[in-house]
Amino acid sequence: MERRTSRGRQKIAIEKIENEDDCYATFSKRRLGLLKKASELCTLCDVDIGIIIFSPTGKPFSFFHPTMDSVVNRYYHIRPSNSSSDIFENYVRNKVNELNGTLDAISERVEFEKKRAERLNEIEEKRVVKGWWEAPIQELNKEQVQQKKSMLENFINQARNRMEELKMNEASSSSSSSSMHTQGDFSNAVYHGFVPNSNANSNAGLNSSAGASGSGAGYIGTSYCNPFSRGGH
Repeated sequence: MERRTSRGRQKIAIEKIENEDDCYATFSKRRLGLLKKASELCTLCDVDIGIIIFSPTGKPFSFFHPTMDSVVNRYYHIRPSNSSSDIFENYVRNKVNELNGTLDAISERVEFEKKRAERLNEIEEKRVVKGWWEAPIQELNKEQVQQKKSMLENFINQARNRMEELKMNEASSSSSSSSMHTQGDFSNAVYHGFVPNSNANSNAGLNSSAGASGSGAGYIGTSYCNPFSRGGH
């Protein structure tokens, strides 16, 4: 995105501004600058100032230090009739000085934070690493290098332990799957061993069809077949 170019500060001819919008904008900027300079002059030189300004539209603006009455009376060489006015003026002066000191401290703090934010933005823009392990070693001191080394060793140990856990879980899963597969194969197989004598008569047809001999217990091969199916082998 292209930045908007400005004409910068230019010298303005000291003559009446015919354009009303430009006139109002210039008045607002110059008025604030004038009041700021008056306030600074009061603080730096400890002087009394009174300013009255009327805008192009007739709106009045004023600035007095310490008070309007004190400035006007001093201009007309009028001494206050009681001492309460002097007490109030001294109070106002002290209060204004206190507020100005507070304002200066806040302004310095704001300026410091702005510069700090600018430096952080510059560092963030120049930062290309994505993790603490990718930080350039050349910019670290001895303590920082030792700290990075400890962090890397801890990271490697955690990765190794996690790999062992994954291997154990994989081996356990494979063993359980193999056991279930073996049990499923034998559940469908029918193995016939020795037939009891009590069931010899009922199994006579089976024995004869299987080729077994004898009236006692017969043994029907080793094949896994259904003894109740007809047709023999």
